[in-house]
Amino acid sequence: MDSKLLLRSTWLLASFTLFFQQKTIACGYAYVSDCATTIDIEKNGNTSTFQVSNCPYLTVFQNYNFGSVTSLSITKAVSQTWESCDNNVMNARLYYRIYLQSGTPGAFTSVNLPQLSTITNGAYRNKTRSGTPGINILAGLNAGNYFIEVYLESDVDFDNNGTPNIQIKKDNNGSYYKASFTIPSGQGGSLTVALASKTNVSCNGGNNGSATVNTTNGTAPFTYAWSNGATGATVSNLAAGSYSVTSTDSQGSTGTLNVLITQPAAILANLSSTNETSASANNGTATVAPTGGTPPYSISWSNGATTAAITNLDSGTYGVTVTGSGGCTATSSVTIIVSGTVPTNYCASKGDFPWVDWITHVKLNTIDKTSDKSDYSNFTTTSTELNTGTSYTITLENGFSWQTFDEYWKVWIDYNRNGTFEEPGEIAYSGILTAPPLGAPGGSKTGTITVPTTADEGTTRMRVSIKRGAYATPCETIPFGEVEDYTINLVNGGPVTCSITSSVSNKQCNDNGTNTNPNDDTFTFALTVNGNGTGASWSATIGGTAYTGNYGVAKTIGPLPISGGPVSYTVTDATDPACTASGSVTPPAPCSSTNPCAINATTSTPICNDNGTPTNPADDTYTFNLTVTGTNTGTGWTAIILGSSQSGVYGTAKLMGPYPISAGALNFTVKDAGDANCTKAVSVTPPAACSNGGGGTTYCAATSAFPWHDWVAGVTLTNVTNPSGKDAYSNFTSLTADVTAGSSYSLALTAGYSWFTYEEHWKVWIDYNHDGIFQEPGEVAYSFTQAAPPNGTLEATATGTINIPATALTGPTRMRVIMKRDADPTPCETIPNGEVEDYTVNIGGQFGNGTEERALALQLDAVTNLESIDIYGVVETTSDAAAWRLEKSGDGISFGLFREGSLAEEAHYFVVDERDETPFEGDNIYRLTLFDWAGNVLSKTDAAAAFRPVADFTLFPNPAVGEFYVEMSKLAGQNVTIVIYNQIGLPVYKAFIPDADETNHLIHADGWQAGMYFVELMPEGRRPLTRRIMIGR
Repeated sequence: MDSKLLLRSTWLLASFTLFFQQKTIACGYAYVSDCATTIDIEKNGNTSTFQVSNCPYLTVFQNYNFGSVTSLSITKAVSQTWESCDNNVMNARLYYRIYLQSGTPGAFTSVNLPQLSTITNGAYRNKTRSGTPGINILAGLNAGNYFIEVYLESDVDFDNNGTPNIQIKKDNNGSYYKASFTIPSGQGGSLTVALASKTNVSCNGGNNGSATVNTTNGTAPFTYAWSNGATGATVSNLAAGSYSVTSTDSQGSTGTLNVLITQPAAILANLSSTNETSASANNGTATVAPTGGTPPYSISWSNGATTAAITNLDSGTYGVTVTGSGGCTATSSVTIIVSGTVPTNYCASKGDFPWVDWITHVKLNTIDKTSDKSDYSNFTTTSTELNTGTSYTITLENGFSWQTFDEYWKVWIDYNRNGTFEEPGEIAYSGILTAPPLGAPGGSKTGTITVPTTADEGTTRMRVSIKRGAYATPCETIPFGEVEDYTINLVNGGPVTCSITSSVSNKQCNDNGTNTNPNDDTFTFALTVNGNGTGASWSATIGGTAYTGNYGVAKTIGPLPISGGPVSYTVTDATDPACTASGSVTPPAPCSSTNPCAINATTSTPICNDNGTPTNPADDTYTFNLTVTGTNTGTGWTAIILGSSQSGVYGTAKLMGPYPISAGALNFTVKDAGDANCTKAVSVTPPAACSNGGGGTTYCAATSAFPWHDWVAGVTLTNVTNPSGKDAYSNFTSLTADVTAGSSYSLALTAGYSWFTYEEHWKVWIDYNHDGIFQEPGEVAYSFTQAAPPNGTLEATATGTINIPATALTGPTRMRVIMKRDADPTPCETIPNGEVEDYTVNIGGQFGNGTEERALALQLDAVTNLESIDIYGVVETTSDAAAWRLEKSGDGISFGLFREGSLAEEAHYFVVDERDETPFEGDNIYRLTLFDWAGNVLSKTDAAAAFRPVADFTLFPNPAVGEFYVEMSKLAGQNVTIVIYNQIGLPVYKAFIPDADETNHLIHADGWQAGMYFVELMPEGRRPLTRRIMIGR
């Protein structure tokens, strides 16, 4: 185990032991550990967290050198303490002072940390206090070298009388914690700029701060330039933050000043409540205890009350607005429900096979839950409030792996709260999604749920099921599909005021069959109406036509004349004429033209070029002439071909290329330079390769009909390491594996799986005689049957050896890799399940001793490990063999000595077993050479391995409760996928992190069952790394 990780784990275990065992030790108080105090510091726009005292988790503040800075601020401070019995840690303060390194320290300035959260375990309390002071460290400083010293302190009350008896400190035993920084020349300056007045932001998040400065020396007039772009001595409309201003006098002298604009802490309502004991009791309560802002506070409840506590409440939602003396406000709400036994004994239901069609999204009122495939998901911690007698829009979305099906949705709500889903009375919604086209990622259904007025108030269960081909029953095991459960709070808040909104999308122009007459162009658009407290449908009259639609379902409107200009509309609820929503639609531009542009493009016969390597068809290129003509066109045409911009003149042929033949058909679009809608699609088929060595386009076709559940996920041979995704056929002939006739090489083939696994039959062919045909059995380079791993395995790798015949023709040729489910493949078939990939193999000749004798048998393999490369070689020797040499290269051209030695005369073979502890990042090429007694080369062979260090990652804290972090700074700049599995191998979390940085990635584990989980981190194109974490409750 990494020593740093071990230290972290030991500290965490000690902290947990301290907190949870204090009740058996003694009454007391203290900081929870050396890691209990942190500060966040912004330097030049980037913020990092520092441990105030020594701790292995984060960078330590003590003796840290921030270097040259243009901005430096303390943005946050945190203090964690524990206490027990009558001891009360009352507060927390941050102290700081700043002084020149050549000067004398002054007095400390203190900042209170007002935000408090408490974890209680019996008589023992863990308190975390934090604050966001926004301290501009550079304020008022000139250029020079400075120290900043900090420490933290808290008052402790022994007898709960509100008077502190003692202080606890994190102050480095009175020496304080010190860091250094430098303000470069150009800040400060010869002019003295002073702050004349300043107004801080009145409410958290506002922008009404202002500042005025003046210059006390120099020669008037003065000009001022602020860091936010403002000019003049006064700047206003400022948000909280640090601002710098530079003053320049008439002689060109300058001076600078940093001004810090602060803001009060945000007002927090801090609501608490008790539920009513029965539907008719009306004895619920709600209390607000505001903090932050500027007291005293005024309070206004949605029921008209103005006291901190309100009582005698019926079930429902109660809103509150808290206003501080500075006019700042905070709003919040609390829901009162009917107490009592909440049904939990619901029947079980799940999907037996959710891996091909599954639930991805459920939206109902405030529930907006996305999810991944699982047989059953208990989302009862996700809830929403529904009012009896009210209608709500529900949106249900599902995913498909590839094949699509008719999907039957059904939603039940236990309206009478008796622990059963009764049919038909408690079917809240049902609907059928017609199968979309193959390959569609998913589908969506929208409908309406109307809660009966007779529904029993209180907390109850909602079940959502999707089943392929038929409606589910509430308690079945679904053959194909998925089940999710949610919590619903049924309340009787009285009639909900109807409210609806509308949105417009997908505006489309139609030339009406006359593409030269824009006056009769028409357009259509999609109108979507959503609402709460509505009837089942809506109506509207648009352009003289009456329309009706369902809430949440897009309705196509039109055609309407574009020439008529903007179209206004009003949507009305079907049951409440007073419930309306209005909008306006601006038509798109006409798509007809009185002088329409039209272009055409022709290409000459493509010409092959061997690219200077007449024996290597893999790098052959081609060129062709492109001629574009047109009518009513602009001055020329443009195109983007393989990422490169091209342009030309109409009617003049332009030479295009060279383009790689191996890339296949070249498709691009030519556009008129003045009319982006005037286009012509062009497709160019490359010529056959003109270098010898076989290959080219003469090989038979092979493909897969269904590669979506099991596919080729990776191929490794000598210098080629190619992870890949699922596809029917992949042309990787641009990747060349270098081999030598008469030598053997390690091969690794990786199968990828969606969920279920299968027996896979691998076969690899190499066209040794370069005739464009994969002959059996002579050109079967490798064949292997791979047993099915356990279901849920994402990848499995088979390894073997390819023996290149000594008679193989030298030069580049084709290698075909096929993985087929349950049966051996042939080289030219369409396999039912699996995948086909093609590569190029470059066969080098053997090195002999200049005679007609056979070459000495050499085999050399290089195998990549996590941090090294192992080199294995076997040499069959003769009496002429005297010495061997192993060399290493990063480019295959310049080789350096790695190891060497002599051979015993009586030995018939020699084994090379070496480890390269310092491989190059990228290609590592090793060459083994045999010499005779005169130093002549008898034989040689090469092996290559691609190396990229697999950066490690750590998890902390471990064990964890509620949340934990993934530290992966060594993977900065890489695309990373994180998947977390429970103890039975089912995924509980997945995230894709593009371009990872050095920020710790937070994972919330709320609601996870206690136990061990496996965190798999997979950098793009690399094998995954796995770490374990314990989750507690």
